[in-house]
Amino acid sequence: MVVTVYQDRCDGVEACPRNGVCMEVCALDAIEHKGDSIIITEDCTNCGLCVMNCPRGALSK
Repeated sequence: MVVTVYQDRCDGVEACPRNGVCMEVCALDAIEHKGDSIIITEDCTNCGLCVMNCPRGALSK
């Protein structure tokens, strides 16, 4: 199971108030920036670090 992205809450790295902190905290590089959104890859182990750090609540376990 991977983390869910609520695209209506995520406007991408450029618009993120914390500059894409989800990507920085992911030790597995399981988050990719695509256009105006992010995608969680199957490398995700559902650790929750990105969920805890997302300033917009756009990620969920």
